[in-house]
Amino acid sequence: MRNQQGMTLIELIAVIAVAALAFGAMATVFSRSVRSVQTATDITIAGGLARQQMESVLAAGFASATDSSGTCAAPHSTYSYAITVTAVNASFGTTSPDADYKRIDVTVSCGGTVYARLATVITNH
Repeated sequence: MRNQQGMTLIELIAVIAVAALAFGAMATVFSRSVRSVQTATDITIAGGLARQQMESVLAAGFASATDSSGTCAAPHSTYSYAITVTAVNASFGTTSPDADYKRIDVTVSCGGTVYARLATVITNH
């Protein structure tokens, strides 16, 4: 009987097929991980930008709080914001523009996807 050394062609093809399946699965997992990291980054950046916009409205004061929207400054110029100001009464129902309370809503998005929303109420007192 002869001593067999090496692998047959069929065994080699089977090993290559199994390796290809394993690498394909790993590539899928890697691709999903990269997308998840990008989404987490977008949420983090948008949260910071929303806080900046909210702080600018609050710093301007009650009388200056008005609706606005635009593009965020570089290096985050792919993000856009919208600020909505709604006059409300003491029980927080919508009322006339001369109300003593205003609800401020800030929304930050990127590529049409909303990544952050903040809301607060300010008073004229």
